Amino acid sequence: MTINTAPLTVTADNQTTTYGTVISTGTGKTSFTSSGLMNSQTIGSVTLATTQTTTTNAAAAGITITPSAATGGTFSASNYSITYATGTVTINAAPLTVTADNQTTTYGTVISTGTGKTSFTSSGLMNSQTIGSVTL
Repeated sequence: MTINTAPLTVTADNQTTTYGTVISTGTGKTSFTSSGLMNSQTIGSVTLATTQTTTTNAAAAGITITPSAATGGTFSASNYSITYATGTVTINAAPLTVTADNQTTTYGTVISTGTGKTSFTSSGLMNSQTIGSVTL
């Protein structure tokens, strides 16, 4: 009698994160689902990898999460023909607040407004980014 390996699919869970944050990857991760385990067996963890570990480019749609190296739990990898399926990372915009500085002027004088102004503060910029000017 020949006993063949059972098909098993391990799929990386899709992740959602905010621009400028680190994507959770590496060994020992539990952000995955599996299909095909027999006899109530479990997988303890997988290794997750991406081509980009920090969300430094919000326009980088669909960063791929690649699972591999299923281990632990109660299953024996040698009993399965394992297929790994990728997940994706969705990057949400980071909150950014730009606040015009308070100004003091004398009655009858013009308040400085328009484009190219630098009398403002900001909070929420990521990755050493700066704002050159705003329109007031």
